[in-house]
Amino acid sequence: MHVSRKGREKTLLAGLGLITAVLLAGCATSTATVDGDRTPDSGDATAALTAAVAAANTDDPNAADFVGAKSGSGTGLVVGYISAGEASPFVHALTVGVQEQAEKAGVDLRICDAQFDAAKALQCANDLSTQGITGLFNMQVDAASAPAICAVNDVPTIALAIHQKPCELSFVGAEDERAGYLAGVAMGAYVDSRFGCDVDKIFSLEDVNSGETNTKRVKGWTEGFQSICGDSLEFVHIDTAGLIDESQKAMTDALTTAPDSHRVVVFTIDDNAALGALAAASSLGRKGDLFVASQGGDASGHCEIRSNPQWVADVGYFPERYGEIAIPAMIALLGGDDINPDLHVQHSVFNSTNIDQFYPDDNC
Repeated sequence: MHVSRKGREKTLLAGLGLITAVLLAGCATSTATVDGDRTPDSGDATAALTAAVAAANTDDPNAADFVGAKSGSGTGLVVGYISAGEASPFVHALTVGVQEQAEKAGVDLRICDAQFDAAKALQCANDLSTQGITGLFNMQVDAASAPAICAVNDVPTIALAIHQKPCELSFVGAEDERAGYLAGVAMGAYVDSRFGCDVDKIFSLEDVNSGETNTKRVKGWTEGFQSICGDSLEFVHIDTAGLIDESQKAMTDALTTAPDSHRVVVFTIDDNAALGALAAASSLGRKGDLFVASQGGDASGHCEIRSNPQWVADVGYFPERYGEIAIPAMIALLGGDDINPDLHVQHSVFNSTNIDQFYPDDNC
């Protein structure tokens, strides 16, 4: 059964296996079929994808500028860096960007990879404490472990991508609630354009261990979607830890138990979860049933976004440019200057219709 926000009536006239949707005037939608592999009308789909990015891409005047480090401005500084896990394309892109800016500034950056493990993150903190660091970038992923890790190094700390309470003096990363909201608005605009907000299921694939990051993104995309499609649509929340395998399994199970659901909206905490969800639909022969909005915009998803119109929206975080904010901020902080406690990036939403504006050189 479809769940409808606007209560638009839809009468289906069946004959000789053909189904024609008779819609109220002014309501843009596409013909529905009972085939889980149905291919939506390409004209309608393209218009809806364009509507999605147009609705979501608004300027954030409070976003930090990508200023970049001045050559030699950090000479003599030794700064620690706890990476969340270099196996992640998002994290690795972020790390490389910080390394490049540190090298330009002359900062001696000491990196330790926590490999998405709280115990290893704590060991990283201990190892770095013996290396004479005067500042610390911390990106470990377990919010519950942050206080213990913070306690190891009594040095000025800047959190990267994930909040590190109570020791962070500044945060460089997403404005999580706004980023989530943009995904919700984009998806809302899409399904309003395509289906008049008449969808079957809405899933929220999350990473509960990331704490505040997860909470804010989920709140954002819920409110963003509801701002267009109302609040009568139930969200099904699933913790997949932002992992491809876990997300694929969760969506395989969900789709298997809902064989008649052909308009399934999925919000994901990151691009890994989006890739997993799309893989689940593909493996079940139901590519056309899933409509995904994700967070991150890292290189791991770019080729899929270009070729797959079911990836309705990806909120770009531009991790490769975080260093342009983080290194100047750390240098200022260690120089005794006050810095903004919230240095969030300017988010933009892209899909197959506009990704070239942001990443024209993808080798797909």
